[in-house]
Amino acid sequence: MLYFHIGGGRMGFLIFALLAIPIINEVMYNPAGPEGGTNSPGDRNEFLEILNRGGSPLNLSGYWISDNSEVDSLMPYGDTALLRFAPEAVINSSVIPPGGYALILDPEYVESCTLNPQPYLIPEGTVILRPQDSDIGNGLSLSDRLYLIDRSGDTVDSYPGDIEAPDGYSVERRDPDKPPEPDNWRISASGATPGAENSVSRRVAFSVIRSSLMSSPEDPQPGDDITISLSIYNEGLEPLLYGKAEAFMEDDTVPAFFESPIAPDDTAGIVISLGGLAEGYYEILIRLTARGETDSATAFVLKTVRVGLGPVLLNEIMYDDSCEWVEILNRGTKDFDLAGVTLRDMSGKTSGPAPSHVLAPGELAVFTPCPEFIAEKYGMAACADSLENLPSLNNSHEILYLLDSTGTILDKVEYRGSWGGGKGISLERFSPEVPSSVKSNWSSSTDSAGATPCRRNSISSPGSVKGILSFSENYLSLSSGKPLALYYSLPGGPSKARIIVFDSMGRRVRDLWTGESPTGKGVVLFDGKDDRGTPLPSGLYIVYFEGKTKGKLYRNKKALVIRR
Repeated sequence: MLYFHIGGGRMGFLIFALLAIPIINEVMYNPAGPEGGTNSPGDRNEFLEILNRGGSPLNLSGYWISDNSEVDSLMPYGDTALLRFAPEAVINSSVIPPGGYALILDPEYVESCTLNPQPYLIPEGTVILRPQDSDIGNGLSLSDRLYLIDRSGDTVDSYPGDIEAPDGYSVERRDPDKPPEPDNWRISASGATPGAENSVSRRVAFSVIRSSLMSSPEDPQPGDDITISLSIYNEGLEPLLYGKAEAFMEDDTVPAFFESPIAPDDTAGIVISLGGLAEGYYEILIRLTARGETDSATAFVLKTVRVGLGPVLLNEIMYDDSCEWVEILNRGTKDFDLAGVTLRDMSGKTSGPAPSHVLAPGELAVFTPCPEFIAEKYGMAACADSLENLPSLNNSHEILYLLDSTGTILDKVEYRGSWGGGKGISLERFSPEVPSSVKSNWSSSTDSAGATPCRRNSISSPGSVKGILSFSENYLSLSSGKPLALYYSLPGGPSKARIIVFDSMGRRVRDLWTGESPTGKGVVLFDGKDDRGTPLPSGLYIVYFEGKTKGKLYRNKKALVIRR
């Protein structure tokens, strides 16, 4: 094929376009499914797409297609069975209209099969051709360089080969005005586009680089300034001149703009500032709009953000048994579907995605590679979800992440063997209202079975809140090693509060906690020690609570007995 260069830029290919020479526009050499075997989809679903770039009809009768091994003459597809799958396609003809497409299909494409039968949606007006024998060339492969040859024996276009595409994805020509050099081909963004404009050939198009989508900080707390950052890739043929991102969250829309042009094949980052958010789990829809020279394009992406304690938590960990497992608790007020949730360890190893399992508020589920073990040992079969490639849980020290389907950290715990647990004994969480990082919020299971998968943890307490301040137990036993939960509840929502412990003589022995609550409710653990970490002697103590919400100050105090 001849490419005449006139003056540079796009004009360099003007004569090529006017000559109406057909081009190889798309190659599917790796259809979805196995390659070997009789009538395998990896063979019969191969295709080659030809585009008529000219302004007049083009007859491909007498043209040839060649790979590295064979030369096949092209002929009209005459099998009317094809019309069952593509009723608007054109058969028994080799004439491509101006700007139209011809699809070279394997003659076996129409045969009955069970694996991926007739996978393509072929648009109206697509001309269907076939090779004279049963295969396109000698069967298409990664390394095949392809040639389109006219009636005179001249090569009018080619495909370079050696462009690796995933199973079920075609290789598309980026710019039909440019020569078929390797850098003018891309993996299809949509799988394949037989008989239609290539997914990588749009004038104005962009995509979000999924690996770039993240929020900061990694573990946001109420009031932290939170940002979402992402990068967009200009996959169109024109520069993106300007654009904006809009984050939709509940009743608010947060915009961010970019005004510097983004060249084709280049990337640019965008940062959206959400400011401070209250505790909760936010599903944020982001709409991105960009303007090119001739048109605009829009894309959407979903990002989740967890602030404070998440809706689902790590509740129990069995790290030392013949079958390891992790229990999940829905501490929220809404159903939560575990579909796509994963577990990651401190080495970065990540499990496979969890299956769909809708957890109601307060409900538990277990992730394990061996659910039959849970059923046999503990009699809990229904709640155990099989999770492939569960990271091996270290006994002495581990950081375990619970991630949602978008990669957001739902919960994280860095435990050590000294926290509790052991051979056949799980590490249980005391309270879902205390952060996972608090050591005193974890201890060994005291259940006779050594663990409580899908049951209330043996070391937990009902935790009912009565009045402004209440305790999980009537007294604190130092010998039990189990902390006391101090529950507080203020009317009116967000609050600032503090808890102080005094002895019976009124002396201040522990500044237990000072902080904020986005809901006015919470729980604080007390281990029976003073400010220096020394266990307090047995006796009577006073727990003093003070909280302020909406300008009103609330005070409450309760007596507490500490026993050894």
